[in-house]
Amino acid sequence: RFRILAISGGAPYAYATGWMTPERVKKISVVSGAPPLDRLDDLEGLLPIHRRMLTLRASRPGLLKSLFYLARPFAAMRMPIRLRPLLLKFLQPCDANVLRESRAFDVCFESARQAWRSSASGVIADAEIYATPWGFALEEVRVPVALWHGTKDRTFAPRLAKDMATRLPNCDFHLVEGAGHYSLPIRFIHQILADLMA
Repeated sequence: RFRILAISGGAPYAYATGWMTPERVKKISVVSGAPPLDRLDDLEGLLPIHRRMLTLRASRPGLLKSLFYLARPFAAMRMPIRLRPLLLKFLQPCDANVLRESRAFDVCFESARQAWRSSASGVIADAEIYATPWGFALEEVRVPVALWHGTKDRTFAPRLAKDMATRLPNCDFHLVEGAGHYSLPIRFIHQILADLMA
């Protein structure tokens, strides 16, 4: 038996594991987790770039795939330290403040960069998983889930997390005041892990 910690795009995989093998999963902690996008009534709770990608996927999927391949060389590059402040200007202040520390920045963005390194195919496969039906409903995930979300999360609006919390039958919902998509897993990791292991 094991426990799962899923952050952001790891959420669908954690839910699927809990749904498929409930006898093996003791508990799941989802932090700033992605919702089932195919179930959204509107896309307003998502970042504008995610809304545009979903709209483009519906109308011109081949073009979207081509754009992923075109983006790969840039997304796979290590961002020069002198350009980091430019990126941080686009984030919520709570996230930017945490990511000014070089180690925190590297933890958040190095895994994304590595995902793009050899090919865009893996990133495209993940995007398809996020955008299509997962094959089960959240109501069918019966293992204990601790759902952590920040009130300042702009990637997935807090209202989306609240909706997921009502649909998960065994959910302990933690809405953290003033935390954003990146600052929540960094600033509160000790609390999240202590809860997961309790």
